[in-house]
Amino acid sequence: MKKCLRISVGHKGSAGFVQEVHKKGSKLGIEGTLQSVPADGQMVIIACGLKDQVDQFVDVLHKHA
Repeated sequence: MKKCLRISVGHKGSAGFVQEVHKKGSKLGIEGTLQSVPADGQMVIIACGLKDQVDQFVDVLHKHA
């Protein structure tokens, strides 16, 4: 079953964080986007993939956020 999430992360958008999100998402087969919202320091991630893959991706974000 496919699952898509819109995730807001309170992170200041460091290049290292963005690279890590992209690397982990690609490894898990996640498709989506990452957008910085400068006004409030948030990053908005749209992540789509199989349910298990998206759940693993969210776990990775919790560890790195």
